[in-house]
Amino acid sequence: MALELGNQGHHMVMEVVANNSLRPQKGGMLAWDPELGRDVMIESFQLGEIQNQDIKYLNRNFNHYPRPWVSWDRVGDLGLPMPMAVKDGFLYFQPVQGDINFLVDTAFFRRLEMRPIRNLKSPATLPLAVNRMSAQDRQPGFREFVRRCREGSL
Repeated sequence: MALELGNQGHHMVMEVVANNSLRPQKGGMLAWDPELGRDVMIESFQLGEIQNQDIKYLNRNFNHYPRPWVSWDRVGDLGLPMPMAVKDGFLYFQPVQGDINFLVDTAFFRRLEMRPIRNLKSPATLPLAVNRMSAQDRQPGFREFVRRCREGSL
């Protein structure tokens, strides 16, 4: 589906899920941006005083880039904000990959059955995610796919 949306001109694809009304959480929130005239995903630390229960739709935290070089070119040309935070007396930069949705045409989709989100960011799931990403890189034909993407011959 992400590749089909890429063929339609979308350079980023984000899945929208419902917030869990029983245990609402703060996360990337889908909102209408009147300046851009379209929906955008706003990162949780940028939401200020918005309460968790007031957030209805969240990002599933898995972004797709059908033609990633287009997105990276836009980041190279326009840059991304580099928010900072102070935690325990240390300065931390908080680069936000999801903010690319402000720079490129982004498609938002949801599944027919919109299940509430469950926390995907936990120490227990991190090794599984890293192993799955590594397995993707080892798939037959993946290096060729990446090469063709870079050449623009897809």
